[in-house]
Amino acid sequence: MFARLFSCLFWGGATMADEDFGGEGPTDLSAFDEENPLAAAPLGDDEALKGMRRRTSTAGRIGIVLILGLLGVVAFMAYRGTIVAEQQMAAVEACGTLEEQEQMLGCLRDLFGENDHPDVRERIIRNLDHFNDAAAVPLYVTALDQRGAVRRGAAIALARLGSPTADPARQKLLDVLPDTDALDRTQVVWALAVLGESTAADAIIEQFIAGRLQDMPAWDPAVITNVLGPERLASDELLNHEQEGVRLLTAQALAESASATAIDPLSRLVQHELAREPDDRNMEVIRAAATGLGRTGDPRAAAPLFALLTGEPSMTEGIMDALGKSIKGADLALLVDQTEDLSIKRTLVAKIADTHDPDTADALAGLVNHEDEDIHNDAALALSVLGDLRAVPRLLAMAQGEDEAAADSALDGLERLGDESASEGLITLLPDRCPPEPEPGMPDGCYRQASILRALGASGGVAAARRIEVALDGVDSPAAAQALATMNYEPAYARLLSMVVRPADVDMGASNAGEREIPNEDLLRARKGAILAMKIYARPEAIETLMTVVEDIHDDYELRAYAAHAIGRSATPEVMQEIIGKVQDETVDEAARRYYVQALWQKAQPTLNTQLVALMGGDTPPPVRRAAAIAVGYSADPSTDAGLVALLETEQGRRIASYAIALGGSEESAAALVAALGEDTDAQEILQIAVMNEENDWFNFLTEEMFESGAVWRRVKASRVLQRGDRRGRYGYCWLKTVEVLKAGWEGPGGASAQFVRMKLYEALTGEGQDEALRPLAASILGSMGEIGLLLKARDSEGPGAAPARAQLLAAASPEG
Repeated sequence: MFARLFSCLFWGGATMADEDFGGEGPTDLSAFDEENPLAAAPLGDDEALKGMRRRTSTAGRIGIVLILGLLGVVAFMAYRGTIVAEQQMAAVEACGTLEEQEQMLGCLRDLFGENDHPDVRERIIRNLDHFNDAAAVPLYVTALDQRGAVRRGAAIALARLGSPTADPARQKLLDVLPDTDALDRTQVVWALAVLGESTAADAIIEQFIAGRLQDMPAWDPAVITNVLGPERLASDELLNHEQEGVRLLTAQALAESASATAIDPLSRLVQHELAREPDDRNMEVIRAAATGLGRTGDPRAAAPLFALLTGEPSMTEGIMDALGKSIKGADLALLVDQTEDLSIKRTLVAKIADTHDPDTADALAGLVNHEDEDIHNDAALALSVLGDLRAVPRLLAMAQGEDEAAADSALDGLERLGDESASEGLITLLPDRCPPEPEPGMPDGCYRQASILRALGASGGVAAARRIEVALDGVDSPAAAQALATMNYEPAYARLLSMVVRPADVDMGASNAGEREIPNEDLLRARKGAILAMKIYARPEAIETLMTVVEDIHDDYELRAYAAHAIGRSATPEVMQEIIGKVQDETVDEAARRYYVQALWQKAQPTLNTQLVALMGGDTPPPVRRAAAIAVGYSADPSTDAGLVALLETEQGRRIASYAIALGGSEESAAALVAALGEDTDAQEILQIAVMNEENDWFNFLTEEMFESGAVWRRVKASRVLQRGDRRGRYGYCWLKTVEVLKAGWEGPGGASAQFVRMKLYEALTGEGQDEALRPLAASILGSMGEIGLLLKARDSEGPGAAPARAQLLAAASPEG
């Protein structure tokens, strides 16, 4: 299992000496490429021999023979050394064929002690380092005595292991430090820095000033801060260094201290930078210093920070951007109170809102009555995202205002909050009745009646139900029907159910929008709202009526599909068994069978998964097999994994099984899918089109229950495996789609809101007792979603999620990120 990796590490590309550890390559010999223009023409072989005989004495000839003999011995020894090295390398590769990782690592450790060839030792270290082999620490200590590539490889491996694992190597690193040179000094110093060896401070500062440490693997300015402390970084030699790279590294390192002790040196650094000529100033240095001031979380940092912002307006945008990407929401909130500049305050409030951090709620609540309209509106909307009811009064005031965009946003916020305390205020926004169709001069509330109705439905205030029922007769009937269902309003249920079926004397048959008849528009709209309401009510007693719609060949194509969706949400396993029977029954109308299959994936039915997997591999129409696959995928049932992998063995099977695996297969089944896709380009294209399509919700479904069952994490892990792919292909669109769905949330019945998703991911990242394997995965998802604020909060939490959050932020900030 490790053979391919070994082949890559040992025989492909440049050696570690040339690229991985910042060492210098061989001396440039290009200056000797051209021939000497003054040289004489070369002699022929015969002429050369004659000349040698004429000019060479007997002693000279003996000397030449001795030299040639010596060269032969050297060549022979080199040849022999090469043969030995190749034999030893073959032994190393043999280690890579061992199936068990611990056996392979033990084999490598044994081989290290059996040979002393630098190339072989270097490659052994490289592989042990790749697998983070903690048992190799004694070996690395021994390797530090061998100068050059072996020493620097050992130093880098020790740095990667870090403290406390690599602590036994501290003394040896200190012992060899005086013996280092340009080829291995930086790596030894970096290892000492990572291990927090303050006695090496002078060497660390020397390499830091030279700008070499930032090229080390896993460079992190916090390492320098931890080993040196803000005091050692506060010298003017560093703060005002002539090289801007040194000043930038110093600013970044000071920022990592996130303590009040950094305020003074960072303030001086800013002063030094601003004292330079405009062309000599470095914006990145100033941004890093501003970030550090903000991260201190100390009100005393506000004065130098705002002096910078107000004194250099041209830098404001860049500095504020840096603050938003580097400072958690709670620290941004502290800065809001420290400035009277409205422009800066507005920007800070917007940055706070973007963090989605519940810890900012009190600060935002203190701003909902601010005199500035932008500030109090942004604060209220941010509170609504956090689910904080202190936003309600301001949102109601916004909904009554003349700013249409603000009013619409406020109504969305009130719907999001869904609290009964907003009902009375929302009712006052509506007149007693709106005309069935929009008309000039109608009351203002009628123009946004649908939004108000949805907000009322979410609020659950039964007192508003009668006013909502009035709207069932107008253009906003769908919004009214769904609002009543969201309230689970019993008196309206019978009326809405009666609206589901097509009147017997009206033919509404249409297979596309172009076939619809204009006189049916009002009836179509009202019935659509009633059917969608049934999906929200999710009552089994409505299923028979909904089946009538699905099987009605004279009904509208969209309504038949919606009815099938509603059945899927309401169905018990017994009813779903009946649906599967109808799907397989050739006497049922073919169009009805196509609509029924859409019921299969509206709600997980674990007891039917075995049958659904069989349906996927059966001789049924493609839409049926596809719907079964989507249903199996969303169920994320481990018991289906073996069946899904078996389906990958056939062309027809893999093209259907790919849907289920991408939605909720295990990591092992996802790996099997990667292998299968590598052999089937048509299957690749089919899966990509399905995943990326915008015409349906096959891959968009997301409910709160999926988090409780673990289905979401199975999908995330499968998507990650597909994203990584193999040498024949990578399928990153699966990961991108999963991130897109998590970021957007789902607004349907039982759907997971965007904020619900964010908090679940944050819980997986930082919560006590969470699966450790999920922490870096959660950090990666939050990073891909652009949730920098939550990552910053986790980074500063000092809890179990701090390290993976920090790693994700550093990766995002790197040039490759």
